[in-house]
Amino acid sequence: MLLANPPRFFWSLARHNQMIECPRKYAYQYYFSHHGWLSSSTELAKQAYRLKKIVTLPLLVGQAVKQAIRNYSFTTNTESIEEHMTAMRNFIDQELRRAYLQTRDHGDDWYHEPNVYTMMLEYYQKGYLADYEIQQTKTSIERCVTSFFRSKTFRELQSIDLIQILPQETFCSVELNSVKIFISLDLLYHKPTTNEYIIVNWQTGRKAST
Repeated sequence: MLLANPPRFFWSLARHNQMIECPRKYAYQYYFSHHGWLSSSTELAKQAYRLKKIVTLPLLVGQAVKQAIRNYSFTTNTESIEEHMTAMRNFIDQELRRAYLQTRDHGDDWYHEPNVYTMMLEYYQKGYLADYEIQQTKTSIERCVTSFFRSKTFRELQSIDLIQILPQETFCSVELNSVKIFISLDLLYHKPTTNEYIIVNWQTGRKAST
């Protein structure tokens, strides 16, 4: 199937892995869903884009955790660690509740505007969230919050005054042979004492190693 005005080719490790896993899945994810948010698009593009925008609970947890970390100020820490942990848990809970209410109450709106509203896969499949899914989500949130405040990165940023946190948006992609390559980057900081640049990518689906 040929597409008129296909999107520009990009490369990332996630795209590469998806292509290796299933070329058809890759095509629907990045090409057949192109412009699916427009009312003038084909039904195939709309449906592919709609399904592409469905998100799982673990993915929503990861997004909320990463946003909570982005909101965290490493330079102002007048409150205790326990207070910061409670604030982070509350923020994540609020984000997930907002996503759940959109899923539960705005299914028709999501169908027509999947780029505006959230739809959870678990709810989409069976019309409710199972108790075990809710419990797994609570366990995941607690593990992620605890691991963040115990992480080597957190300890380092708290203990070294001269560290400079840099805007990672500038370093999220590079050009190589006219191909834009995206880099997974959640935090970038510089250690002047050793002249090191440290790249951090938070993994909310894995157990902490340190």
